[in-house]
Amino acid sequence: MNIFYKYAKPVFVLVFSFLLSIFSLKTEATTIKELSRLQRGEIITSSLTPTLKDNLKGAESKVLIKAPPEKVWAILDNQEKLPEVIPRFKKITVLEKTPNSQKVQVALKVCKFLPLFKYTMTLDTREKYKRVKFNKVDGCFKSLYGTYELERYPQGTVLTYRMYVDTGFFVPDFVCKSGLSGDLPDIMSAIKAKAER
Repeated sequence: MNIFYKYAKPVFVLVFSFLLSIFSLKTEATTIKELSRLQRGEIITSSLTPTLKDNLKGAESKVLIKAPPEKVWAILDNQEKLPEVIPRFKKITVLEKTPNSQKVQVALKVCKFLPLFKYTMTLDTREKYKRVKFNKVDGCFKSLYGTYELERYPQGTVLTYRMYVDTGFFVPDFVCKSGLSGDLPDIMSAIKAKAER
């Protein structure tokens, strides 16, 4: 009987610790279920409920990239070269750059039904290798803001892209779906391909 208790306690502690580690794999942004889908190569995309204004439409996309956050960050931080990775950005010009921020001018083609949109936005890069916050400050669109979030995993980086937009004018739903959430898998695939090269 003493031998049973002698070995049962360490085995119980080991099994309990293992189960606890599995259930604590959820980070602030990615759940175990999502991580399982991402490991199978899926790109998860969903609509987001507006939080501030009724006209804001939001979308989120996640992808697992087999590269460290530093490599993914280098792609996102090099704004002028981003159009080479993501074709919907026709041109990005850096107007100002500091160690913790950038101000850029963007020429964006959402879809063939709409004209080229030009706007200026700021990027907050203080949380290096973890999060880029962006916010439109001038030009087209009434409101445009969001984040790129990078989570480190043994397999690489989970990149989450969230964006909210209020165009300030009527846009048919099919165009919004195509331009907002419809293109997200292509954008995430492009970043993934570039980082994994």
